[in-house]
Amino acid sequence: MSEPSANEVFEDYYAALTGTMSASVHRDDYQWRDGYEKFPYPNEAKWTDFNLYITNCNNEEVARLDGMYDTYKLNLGYKNPQEATDKVAAYWESQGWEVKDISNPKDPEKKQILTVTDTDINLLYTASVRGEDIEATSRCISEFYHEDSPAEDPVVYSAQK
Repeated sequence: MSEPSANEVFEDYYAALTGTMSASVHRDDYQWRDGYEKFPYPNEAKWTDFNLYITNCNNEEVARLDGMYDTYKLNLGYKNPQEATDKVAAYWESQGWEVKDISNPKDPEKKQILTVTDTDINLLYTASVRGEDIEATSRCISEFYHEDSPAEDPVVYSAQK
């Protein structure tokens, strides 16, 4: 089986990320780059837009997309974080992805769930009284390593609604 292209991996990553955002209450409020910039692609993007989120995979010639998107600096928290995680969990289940609750019972003000998509995109969703975040990690491929000279022209993909 051949390695998927950067475009194929990004399409899955972006669909899983923006689909999860769409399932949450604050879809249009997510920020990135350590919470200093509004997430600028609620409608479409290409993998080279995410160069700051390309990290290596214990092999200097292989990399992945690895980002955190949140609402913490906007103070968009939940009185009942369980309601927020239930919405995201319902979306993940509708995609056929298994949902695992990893919340700490000693911290009822914060709920966390995670899933791995059928294309190996890892998603961790957190909702709390402070806000929410989505951590998304793609599979590792060699093409992401060549961020300055991509082996494939980046394709623009639409966000999931």
